[in-house]
Amino acid sequence: MRRESEPRARLSPTGPPSGGRVLPFRRGSAVKPRRRRGLAAAVARGLAGALLVVGAPLAFAGWALTSPRFALAELEVTGSERVPAAWLRARLAPLVGRNLLLLPLSAVDRALAGHPWIGDLSVAKALPSRLAVTVTQRQPAALIVAGGETWYADAEGGAIAPLGSEEAPGMLLVTRPEEVEAPGGGVPLALAVAGELAQAAPAWARELERIDVLSEEDVRLHTAALPCPLLVRGGQIGARAGHLRALLPEVATRYPELAALDLRFARRIVVRPADASEQGDDA
Repeated sequence: MRRESEPRARLSPTGPPSGGRVLPFRRGSAVKPRRRRGLAAAVARGLAGALLVVGAPLAFAGWALTSPRFALAELEVTGSERVPAAWLRARLAPLVGRNLLLLPLSAVDRALAGHPWIGDLSVAKALPSRLAVTVTQRQPAALIVAGGETWYADAEGGAIAPLGSEEAPGMLLVTRPEEVEAPGGGVPLALAVAGELAQAAPAWARELERIDVLSEEDVRLHTAALPCPLLVRGGQIGARAGHLRALLPEVATRYPELAALDLRFARRIVVRPADASEQGDDA
């Protein structure tokens, strides 16, 4: 029992209570001590993460390569005049239903191989189920005679396809004897000369029907605008056309029928009458 006469401890605003002791006070830490993970647990967590990183893509790939969602279902084809869209669809029909991710573009090439008018192919996959195919048609530049048949040929002289029996293309015919050797079968030379004629004498060029390749430089032009063929050399017709145009009235008066007009010489035009007994004259 405390006596009333004992003085009480008082709190001082500037120090410890008068007449008492200062007890040390520490706030307890709220952070719990960490526990060390075992080695096995760390390895297990690492393996789990690795399996998640590797396994998820593999699982997705397995699903995509077998899912019917990626089966080819739509064919978008763009044909041309000689490679119709209906033909393209029929040839590509066996590919429908195949997984588009696994479908090689070479399969499209094989399906369309053999068509002579196909030049280039543009093939694009549009996931999940569409395949777009666009055909670029080969462009004929002339007709050639090969193996007893008339063929369409490109500008390099490559044969494309035989001329149909009912076709009348109105295209330039290029001929060449078998013994005459010329790059591209003479087609590039013939087309170059036809271009020169179009520049020098457009009216003659519009009626141009046939070009006979005689050598690597010389050709014979058949145009309905002139009374006879022209013998010319590549690269020189422009300089000769004006001179010939001025002489034609006089030549027609002197020679009712002509076999050819030869423009291959530098300073003269040789007139060859139709009568073989007559020798050619210079004009």
